[in-house]
Amino acid sequence: RESLFGILGDRVDGARVLDLFAGAGAFGLEAISRGARMATFVERDRAALKALERNLRELGFAGRARVVRGDALAFPGHPPGVDRSPAADARTSGGFLFRWYRLPGHPPI
Repeated sequence: RESLFGILGDRVDGARVLDLFAGAGAFGLEAISRGARMATFVERDRAALKALERNLRELGFAGRARVVRGDALAFPGHPPGVDRSPAADARTSGGFLFRWYRLPGHPPI
């Protein structure tokens, strides 16, 4: 994560980020702490969701986060509520600065 955020630098400031397979939310939480205005977390495991929600509360980031309980593979680039038109996708890549994918069974980067 440190290397990725070092590369992204100031582009994180004010961005919207999408953390798929969020787990306890380390990536999205790091993005918020570095100035992202909003993070959407997608996770299906109940225990991980509880940990994520606890982390958001304890860090005071709940107002800058959206937690979606569901299968990250059902989000092929667009969470619900994002303009899905081809023109919008070409312009905004779903409205997110970057996407973070952790495949099940693989360690986080």
